[in-house]
Amino acid sequence: MKDFFKYVLVVIVCLSCMLIFNFALEPSIVSIQKGESNGIYDTYILKYSNGKSDTITIKNGENGEDLSLQELYEATKIAKGYGDEYTMLDFIDEYLSLSIEEKDESKAYLGALSTVAVYSTFPTYVDLTAKKAYGVSIGSGVIYQTAGDSDNFYIITNYHVLYNKNSLRSDKMSEKYTCFLFGSNVEVNATQITGGYSVSYGSDAIDCAYVGGSMENDIAVLKVKDSSRITNSNAKPVKVYDGDPVMGQSIVAIGNSEGKGISITKGVVSVDSEYQSMLACDDETQITFRAMRIDAAVNSGNSGGGVFDTNGKLVGIVNSKIIKDGVEGMAFALPATLSTRIIDNIIENSSETNKSAIKPTLGITAKIASSKAEYDSESKGVKILEEVVVDTISDNSICEDLKSGDKIVSVIVSGKEYIIDRFYKLKDLTWIMKKGSVVIFNVIRANNPVTISVVMANNAYSTVK
Repeated sequence: MKDFFKYVLVVIVCLSCMLIFNFALEPSIVSIQKGESNGIYDTYILKYSNGKSDTITIKNGENGEDLSLQELYEATKIAKGYGDEYTMLDFIDEYLSLSIEEKDESKAYLGALSTVAVYSTFPTYVDLTAKKAYGVSIGSGVIYQTAGDSDNFYIITNYHVLYNKNSLRSDKMSEKYTCFLFGSNVEVNATQITGGYSVSYGSDAIDCAYVGGSMENDIAVLKVKDSSRITNSNAKPVKVYDGDPVMGQSIVAIGNSEGKGISITKGVVSVDSEYQSMLACDDETQITFRAMRIDAAVNSGNSGGGVFDTNGKLVGIVNSKIIKDGVEGMAFALPATLSTRIIDNIIENSSETNKSAIKPTLGITAKIASSKAEYDSESKGVKILEEVVVDTISDNSICEDLKSGDKIVSVIVSGKEYIIDRFYKLKDLTWIMKKGSVVIFNVIRANNPVTISVVMANNAYSTVK
C-alpha cells in the first residue's frame, strides 16, 4: 500500500489551533466537496459535524487521473482490513499530516508556472553595410493578465532588464524582446562579430512587444505577441497576493538566476516595507522606491522574477540586492500590490507617443502620528500598524478641504474602501485614482468622523518616467 501513496502528494493548506482542538473532540466529516483545480492540484473542502471546515490540496496521480480524498480513504480501509472504527480523521492524521513548512512550500513552487526567462536584444554596433551587432540582457518575468481581459497576456519585469545605456537606440531600450516559459527549450545562439554578437533564438522563444515602463519605479511590462503560445501551454497567469506582506512570512524567489534556467530559492520577508535609494539603470538618475527586504538567495538574472507566498501568489518582483563584503541575505523586491497597480496604469495609458505611467499629485503631505507592531495569526508574521495624519496642504491642492491633523482612516477609490493603516498605502493608492473620478477620504477631525470628497482634476496628473 505504500507504493499506492508514493505518487500522491497531499498538502493540508488550512491547519490551525482550532483544527487541533477539533481532533480532540473527534468531530465527524459530514461532506467532502471538490473545489478549484489547476490541472496539477485539486482542492477539497472538508466540512465537519461541529460546523468547521478545512481545505486540503491533493496532487493528481502520476497517470493524470484525479483521485478523490474519499477514494484514498476507502482504499486504505480495504488494504489494511480496517472497519468503520477507522475514521476519515484517523486517515488524515496518519497519512496527511505534514508540517506547515512542507505544506506551504510545495504549493509555493507553483509560481514557476507563471515565471519566464526574459532576453532583451539591443543594438551595439552598425557597420558601413548597415549590418548590426547586438548585446543581450538576461532577466526574468512573470505572466500577468489585467482584470477582465482574458485575451491578452503580459510579462511584468524590471525596467533595467529592458534598458541598456549602451544601446544605439535614442531611448536606450532594446530592439527585440523574447521570453521562454518554464520547462521550455531555452535556445539562444550568439556568434561574436565586430561590435557585439549576431543573435538568434530557438523555436520555443516567444516574441513580445514593449508596452511601457517606469525607470523611477524600475518596473516595465511587455505584451506577448501570440497569446496562443501561453494558452496552449501549462503556463499560468500569476495570481497576486491581495494582503500586505509581513515580517517573517515565508516566501520563495523564482527566476532565471545567472541565465542558467529557472531556479527556486526560499526565505522569509525580512522587512515588509522600506525605501531604497540607488542610481537608476542609466547610471545618472538617483531614484528612490518602496521595496520589501527578503533573505532568499537571488543573483544576476533574477531581476524581474517573482517572489511568491506559500500559496503560490505573487508577493513581489525581485529588483536588487546588496553586494558588499560582510553582507549576506539582503535582497529587495518591489511589492506586488504596488507593482501591479503601476503596470495596470501603464497598460491603460500606453500609446504610440506615451510609454509611461500617469498619476496625480494630491498636493498634501502626511506623517506617522503613532505606530505599533502586532502578531498576524493568518500569515504567521509580525505586521506594523501606523496612524497616518495629514501634515501640510499645498495652495493648489485638489485636497484643499482636508486639514492639517486629520487622521486618515480610509480612502474610497472606484467604490472600494481601502484602510489606511500604513503610511505608504495612501501614496500607493494614487496609481489607481482616475481622471475625473471622485475619491472619498474618511478622516477623524477633532475626534469626529468627517467625509471629504475630492474630484480628480485633469491638471493634477503628470507622467512618471
